[in-house]
Amino acid sequence: MVKYGFLRRADSYRNYIKPALGLFLMALAVTGFFYWESAGREAFQEDIILVASINMEKGHIMDEKDVEEVSLSRKLVPEKALRSSDFEKIKDMEAKQFIPKNSPLVLGYFEKPETRIKEGHSLFTVFSEWIFSRSSTLRSGDTIDIYKKSDLLLLGTYKVACVKNQEDKEVKSSKENSGEESTGIIHHIEVECTLEDYEVLLNQASLGETFILVQRSL
Repeated sequence: MVKYGFLRRADSYRNYIKPALGLFLMALAVTGFFYWESAGREAFQEDIILVASINMEKGHIMDEKDVEEVSLSRKLVPEKALRSSDFEKIKDMEAKQFIPKNSPLVLGYFEKPETRIKEGHSLFTVFSEWIFSRSSTLRSGDTIDIYKKSDLLLLGTYKVACVKNQEDKEVKSSKENSGEESTGIIHHIEVECTLEDYEVLLNQASLGETFILVQRSL
């Protein structure tokens, strides 16, 4: 009698548990489906890439405000599309072509800006033996005042075209350094100037004058 009662309770237990378990699995499946549609699909079938936030003309210099992140189906993501971590690769680079707004960005769209010399201007090299004083942080793109050491006469204000070390490699800050460029001690610099200023600087150097290079604040 006891055994029979135990079997009845066991059958009753199974009759309740099986439907409840089935309902639980169905609810779990429905929950999983909604998760997949809302978040899972995006996580597994989409990539977050960089796109142009504006229309970029050829020659445009890249800045952080020019890009934004979007989630895009992997089927539509171009090969070698740039991710967020890739932005430093194109920062301050120049667009090689017109790039429409919302276009995915790839490294091949950009190149290092060329040094453009205005008409009637030239590059004057200030050799190390002509430099009496200068800042160790001087870099390409900076603006400097050049003074005569003998009487502190201001000869002019010039944009620095490049800063070179003794091996004639460009000196840059470590965070800007790449495999093709070398940081190091400044040996000489080149400044952009008018042809008239070029003659003045060259004449002063020929007379044995040395120069004080004063870096202007940003």
